[in-house]
Amino acid sequence: LEGTDDSLIKINSALAAQDLAQASNTTHEVKGYCGMFKQDDLFQLAGLIENHCEQGELASAKNLLNEFQILFNELKANY
Repeated sequence: LEGTDDSLIKINSALAAQDLAQASNTTHEVKGYCGMFKQDDLFQLAGLIENHCEQGELASAKNLLNEFQILFNELKANY
């Protein structure tokens, strides 16, 4: 949980800079963490963000990242 906050900041910064490759790479790392800890909803959402980054769909990636952040914050609050 601790490292994911930093990763989300990196993804947000990359998307703000329109660096979709960096956003995709960092999202891929986060997706791996979610998979290791059996967070299926977050895993699937991270996969969608990664795919949108790879497809050059910046606005969609940003929207999905906002959704991811909400779910992640709920997880942290209940952990």
